[in-house]
Amino acid sequence: MTEPAGPAERATAAAASDRGTAPAGSGGRRLVVLDIDDTLYLERDYVRSGFTAVGAWARDELGVDGLGDRAWAAFEAGTRRTIFDEALAGSGLDAPAVVPRLVEVYRSHSPTIEMLADARAWLDALASHVALAVVTDGPLASQQAKAEALLLGRWADLIVFTETLGPGRGKPHPAAFEQLEREVGLRGDRCAYVADNPAKDFVAPHRLGWRTIRVRRPGGLHAEVPSGDDVDAEITSLADLDSALGWDAAAPATGHGGPAPAVATTGPRAPARAGDQSREDARAGRPAERVPVRVAHLTTVDSSLKYLLHPQLTAVRDRGGDSLGISAPGPYADELEGEGIRHVPLASSTRSMNPLADLAAARELWGILRRERPDVLHTHNPKPGLYGRIVGRLAGVPVVVNTCHGLYFTETDPRVKRTILLVLEGIAARFSHAELVQSSEDLDRLVRTHAYPRRRTRLLGNGVDLGRFRPDVLTAEERAQVRADVFGARPDQVVVGMVGRLVAEKGLLELFDAARRLGDRYVVVVVGPDDPAKPDALDRVTVATAEADGVRFLGMRDDVDRLYGALDLFVLPSWREGFPRAAMEAAASGLPVIASDVRGCRQVVDHDVTGLLVPVRDGAALAAAVTELGEDADRRAAMGAAAVRRAAAHFDERQVVDIVLDTYRRVAGRKRLDRIVRALDAAPGTTAPAPAPARPIVSPPPSGSARG
Repeated sequence: MTEPAGPAERATAAAASDRGTAPAGSGGRRLVVLDIDDTLYLERDYVRSGFTAVGAWARDELGVDGLGDRAWAAFEAGTRRTIFDEALAGSGLDAPAVVPRLVEVYRSHSPTIEMLADARAWLDALASHVALAVVTDGPLASQQAKAEALLLGRWADLIVFTETLGPGRGKPHPAAFEQLEREVGLRGDRCAYVADNPAKDFVAPHRLGWRTIRVRRPGGLHAEVPSGDDVDAEITSLADLDSALGWDAAAPATGHGGPAPAVATTGPRAPARAGDQSREDARAGRPAERVPVRVAHLTTVDSSLKYLLHPQLTAVRDRGGDSLGISAPGPYADELEGEGIRHVPLASSTRSMNPLADLAAARELWGILRRERPDVLHTHNPKPGLYGRIVGRLAGVPVVVNTCHGLYFTETDPRVKRTILLVLEGIAARFSHAELVQSSEDLDRLVRTHAYPRRRTRLLGNGVDLGRFRPDVLTAEERAQVRADVFGARPDQVVVGMVGRLVAEKGLLELFDAARRLGDRYVVVVVGPDDPAKPDALDRVTVATAEADGVRFLGMRDDVDRLYGALDLFVLPSWREGFPRAAMEAAASGLPVIASDVRGCRQVVDHDVTGLLVPVRDGAALAAAVTELGEDADRRAAMGAAAVRRAAAHFDERQVVDIVLDTYRRVAGRKRLDRIVRALDAAPGTTAPAPAPARPIVSPPPSGSARG
């Protein structure tokens, strides 16, 4: 395999991985190069995401609300170069010195963007003999974050960020395209560039004799600009790209662009773990032994394995891997074992703040890791994420990944508490190979305070089973029966529900206050277990008083999907959240959600679109919001429909699983752990595959390819 030599390679996220060497002749090979903005996703989504990050920063650091919304309004009105100046002025601030900081926050934020369906479908069907690259202009941190958010490493063989090529070498300069010609060994009409901006994108590739295809998407930032003479074809969707390319598209037996020619291959590198193929076999090109990957998830209690991480555990199992859950013993261990997920008890693990118990848990974990020898250790905060990362790295686990499910402080906590927790996160993060963060606001803070290194940190998001949580889970008759038999509600009453543990930080005291203000027309239902190990657990007197005021407690339930189907409103008045699962479930079920205006909740609720955000710890404001929606059935229906659309776009647990597995692949690829990469690339329902034929390209990004 050729080692990277040019600036394009230095612009990739990593230098090389086990893809083999390029064939000696070009044969029927082609090169397709894609732009990112308004080609693979809508750039407006990035702008909106950036302004949201700026608004969160301004709220935290300047004490100013609504700055992000004002910036978006200015953008929508056509302002470009003075957006932040106008937003600051609209907030009553004359602070031009702040503008550079706002720009930095905007450019360095982790974007909430998604690849468009037509782009993903085209990429998934790409033939193995078609080399794929990306050329993109813009600030390096911004474009790298976009590439990561879109998981471009799954498809692209090479990603060129033009800012790395030197001053003045962005488009329309030909440097990036000439570099790709040299590295891939293709020129002229065997190459095509697909982009959106006619002002600069097509000048260089057109002069080089490439095919130039403009994607003129409705809603694109340059959609109103007419195409020039340097555009060969114009499309509105990548679904039409094959016909626009005109590359023997009538015979795509293996994907886009006709039958694939034979390509040169190389044997796999020697594996790094016991049971893999020897180095001599690897150099000889003999097939690698199919050894399952072993992935261990570390949590405090087994309920997290069952209810929060189940899709990630089964994803490894379904690929023929050995999936382990490490936690305190509990009632769900046998159920997990019955599903083919091994549970390893960590007897010293507790939820209480007990440093001695945590030290004992760390020692016990060391023994488990040395005995089980996992390939991947995936830790989860709060406590297992701290000691787990350190112990995992010291125990020699090849891949250590952590998920931050939410920072364990609120904005009203003392600064010293916030600082201590960030310092502890920063120390532990130095022992991991990758950090996944569910909330974009948490990620921005962790990166901004240098607790997490930006290059090893990814936005994970969160998701639920959209097949289970959906609006049509109950018939009209079943809905009426659940409301009457389970909730005890009359047909004319509005049923307001909440799902969560019975602890104060979930905002239950504020919910009880709101319930007293609502009156007989409203029924308030709480679903969730006691949590006596937590210091803010509700006492019996508090619960009994709420029951006397009409609040109905249903305890732990396994049929929450059916309960959502019988509610009219969902509320979550938490003091602190990471990325609340119950609120996502409710949204996917077609319920408007009223939640606290705190981190995490702001990612689920689009205020005044899918629900309402209310001030934290304010029972009166919560009651007013419930009444506002409770008395307007049409508005509830419109918000519920919008919530379902938002859930479909942003809360699909399959996307979360994809990011998790891709992160394992990236780390394993960087460390040349090819057996792990192959095992993770196995299709669900199979064991790890033998190495696929090498693709005709020099140096790909670090993650395993999703293409055959």
